[in-house]
Amino acid sequence: RTAMYSFWALVICVVIGYPVAYYTARLAGKRRGLILALILAPWWINYITRMLAWVNLLQDDGYVNKFLGIFGVAPVSWLSGNSFTVVMALAYGYLPYFILPLFVAIDRIDGRQIEAARDLGASPLSAFLRVTLPLSVPGILAGGVLIALPMFGDYYTADLVSSSTQTNMIGNQIDEFMRQGSEKVTGAALTLLLSVFLLVLMFYYLRTTRRAGTSAQTA
Repeated sequence: RTAMYSFWALVICVVIGYPVAYYTARLAGKRRGLILALILAPWWINYITRMLAWVNLLQDDGYVNKFLGIFGVAPVSWLSGNSFTVVMALAYGYLPYFILPLFVAIDRIDGRQIEAARDLGASPLSAFLRVTLPLSVPGILAGGVLIALPMFGDYYTADLVSSSTQTNMIGNQIDEFMRQGSEKVTGAALTLLLSVFLLVLMFYYLRTTRRAGTSAQTA
């Protein structure tokens, strides 16, 4: 369940974060500073406070259900073991951490390479797919690792927006075991396994980025 939640939250971050990072780096112009300020603004607010704001929005008589009621949609129990709510909360909480390294990677792409592709007859879409996207892969990997690692150890997000055993992540399970005197060994074992798994992800990221850097230098 933890892997599934983290995967779909990462997909949402890529779908939302890449266009934002690309627009900010390439098209925003004088508005770049304002957009970056808006991206960084959530960091000035405590993570738990931001999640509690979503709880107020998604409760049974919250604004989301009131809005859906305008269209005749029955109230949805967003906060009662709803996996969709947990995934969206994870994506919302970690999205800024994904956008910033991706923005840096796209901003560092030499515009002359894109111009050369256009001069050689590539359409804007083809230039993006063959030049911009491949060169921004290290940024995608950096952002992905930056948010995936804490997502796998996250336990407070599911507690805040669900409070149901049906949406428990491995962090919740470790937390429960560590609070029980007789199960601390099991909690410690799960912590060790999680650490090994995250180390594998980190080594994969380092190897991939090193290979991408070598390819770029060769090109």
